Amino acid sequence: MFPDNDPTTEADDAKFAEFWSASIETTSDQKSSSPTSSHTSSRRFLAVVCTMAGLLAGALFGMTGSGPSSAAAEPGCPHSSDPSRGPKKCNESTTTTQTPTSQPPTTEATTTLPPTSVSPTTQLPTTQPPTTQSPTTQPSTSQPPTTQPNSDRQLTEADFTYRGAFMAPADDSGGSSFAYGGRAAAFNPYGDPGNTDAFRGSLFVAGHPLQNPGIAEIDIPEPELHFGSTEGLPVAEFLQPFSDITNGRAMQYIGSSDVGGINEFRFGGLEVVDSSIGPRLHWSAWQYYHVAETDVPSHGHSSLDLSNPDPQGPWHLGDYDMAETSGYLFTAPVDFADQHFDGHRLLSGFQHNATGSRNSWGPPFFAYTAPDQAEPLTRLDAIELTNYPYPNHKLIGHEQTNLSPGADWITTSDGVDAIVVTGNESLEGSRYGEPEPGDCNSGKGYLGAPYAPRVLFYDPADLARVAAGEIQPWDVEPYRTWNPMDYLIPTCDWLLSSLSYDEASRRMYIVQWKADLSQNIYAPVPVIHVFDVN
Repeated sequence: MFPDNDPTTEADDAKFAEFWSASIETTSDQKSSSPTSSHTSSRRFLAVVCTMAGLLAGALFGMTGSGPSSAAAEPGCPHSSDPSRGPKKCNESTTTTQTPTSQPPTTEATTTLPPTSVSPTTQLPTTQPPTTQSPTTQPSTSQPPTTQPNSDRQLTEADFTYRGAFMAPADDSGGSSFAYGGRAAAFNPYGDPGNTDAFRGSLFVAGHPLQNPGIAEIDIPEPELHFGSTEGLPVAEFLQPFSDITNGRAMQYIGSSDVGGINEFRFGGLEVVDSSIGPRLHWSAWQYYHVAETDVPSHGHSSLDLSNPDPQGPWHLGDYDMAETSGYLFTAPVDFADQHFDGHRLLSGFQHNATGSRNSWGPPFFAYTAPDQAEPLTRLDAIELTNYPYPNHKLIGHEQTNLSPGADWITTSDGVDAIVVTGNESLEGSRYGEPEPGDCNSGKGYLGAPYAPRVLFYDPADLARVAAGEIQPWDVEPYRTWNPMDYLIPTCDWLLSSLSYDEASRRMYIVQWKADLSQNIYAPVPVIHVFDVN
């Protein structure tokens, strides 16, 4: 009776280790039968053309394919500067999973196999530089946009440059840990003020969901590139230990956090927001197995000082169900919110499979404004911007096991806006029942292995059309889908559990759930991947 893709016991990781190979083999089989497999011949032809073009460019301009100049020719490629990795196509979108061409790594920290997902037939020679074609004009191998473009240019993965990754600490602090944590995170521009490196601020991150659920603050070390394992990656340090930032209110109003309790609460989203009373850490929290018809509150905010949280809330978002609202949390630009969302700058939504037919079958968005102070259980004014109610309006291609726990509003330096949603997707459909070899869960529930990581791109102009009454909330579809497997650490569920954006530095922090087993094989902690937005 519990959902897939949310294990919280040590037995689940033993299960993961046991069935890892079977899962990868199944994923590999899926690749050959995916909708994009028909493009294989054309991609091989493109590789040959690009190779010939690169050889000609090398002859004309003295490009050798080695050294920093070669790496700079392909921004966003995590390993293009490392000859031992071999060249690979970067900034190439796909809507199907791509598996490593070499044997998948084990859970031991000594694994150093690269996470390349490009077939050897499409790779350029090891002495040849990447294609000189601009990433922004490179033909896409993904499915075409599902909505008409609303501007001359839209944000895509070609705008991202991978900087590397770092790990959350595995130590206990404040009565909890990051084991199975990372399902909510927020960039804090006021954090770590004494830091002198290029990575400013800090991160607030949710910890273990069943160990006195709390939030801790960690610094942001300089990330490093990886080879498909966490060996040698830097580890963040605690700036503030875990604390219940709701000061007992979430447990009182949302659900019990007792281990094994059927209605324990979990944090769904975090965001640091300036207000008239100073910067506040806004949060959403949800009841895990929420099948009752009665609604519960979900949103509030607290002080950035975790030892003195001074919580406000929790509140309801209008008359909408917690099963639709209580996940990711981020802010829209003030001008856009004033023009299209009646001034409501905060956006939140929740898409999960533990709430059955009452949840949205696709990523929902609701705009609202949080008061500085208000009584718990207050119903705040909220605007529905996207929603995909069961059974008639689910997002095209949505499976019950697809998760979308992370989202943020991204604005580029040239003013291009997009809402980016992170999660994973089931490649062979979902089912309900007992686990089978290759499943990522050890308990009965919704199962959907093999999985692939997934990033969705939404055009905010489509949400504005919903707010204006021009289209329905379920008419909005993402204009692009991206599989960023090349940049990640191999895991069974490939879940990108949270996303936070530093607008001043144009930098994204994407949290990969349970990606590090090197610090404690029985207590996996999240890995944070860092991308610059060009």
